[in-house]
Amino acid sequence: MRLISLLLVMLPLSVTAQNANVPAPNEQRFDYCITCHGTEGRGNRSINAPRIGGLGAWYIENQLNAFREGWRGDHPDDYHGGEMRPMAVALVGEAQVRAAAEYFAAFPVPETTVTVRGNARRGEALYATCIACHGARGEGNEAMASPQLAGQNDWYLERQLNHFRSGIRGSAPRDARGAQMAAMSSML
Repeated sequence: MRLISLLLVMLPLSVTAQNANVPAPNEQRFDYCITCHGTEGRGNRSINAPRIGGLGAWYIENQLNAFREGWRGDHPDDYHGGEMRPMAVALVGEAQVRAAAEYFAAFPVPETTVTVRGNARRGEALYATCIACHGARGEGNEAMASPQLAGQNDWYLERQLNHFRSGIRGSAPRDARGAQMAAMSSML
């Protein structure tokens, strides 16, 4: 009877996911990721879940491992990163981490909505510092371990820059790339 009850509860979730035009680059399902990040990995600002759909699999995998290994989301003021850590730990082994990364990387990069207001000219001038690593159009650079910024939620980028500047992110001893980003963000 318990199994039937569980199946009745889970059936609407799987039907919804199947009808949402979710790509199937692998046979594993990541419904618990979709709960926060959305069926196409677009993110959900109301629960502080950033877009992960369309990011490079290499970057998603790196960040999942950072959460799993405890050098991301470990700062006491990183509330949202702290919420992500147990989700990443729930992935069993490198094969499942890689499968999750490939799953979300398979989505197209969505159009974004501007939610953060500011001075576009000043932003463009400040971004000149970022081009060397993240690319002129924010396309990212795997060789430099610099993620794609184009298409990312602006509210998330703003929060992460503030976290790098304040030491909430990039201060863990094993986070060499984060330390580099923390130093760069202090120039903005």
